[in-house]
Amino acid sequence: MATLLESSECWPSLLLFLLVFGFAPGFCLRLIVLAHPDKDRRRELIAELYVIPPISRPLWVAQQLEVALCEGLGQRVSAALQWLRDRCGKPRRSDATVVHAQVQVSEQPPESGPVVFVGVL
Repeated sequence: MATLLESSECWPSLLLFLLVFGFAPGFCLRLIVLAHPDKDRRRELIAELYVIPPISRPLWVAQQLEVALCEGLGQRVSAALQWLRDRCGKPRRSDATVVHAQVQVSEQPPESGPVVFVGVL
């Protein structure tokens, strides 16, 4: 075992193995689940990852990427487009509500001030 660890030829392949089967599946899945709008589904997928045998985790994560792109991301994009359509197409509630002001009518004519004539040539 000591000769195996002393060999410098094994380190790159060992690091690659740890990356592919150790770090990458969990990291990639956590990025993938951000596409799903349902928080329960996110937690479920992360929990399922650790039930899958480590040797088949990279393939399983790739399959989840396909599902997230087809289902989850489509829902997110359509929800964002609907939000933009509602926000840009309809007036805001504060603009739509009309406040009627009471107009006070006085019996006296308004005081006359300087008259400004605007002419158009």
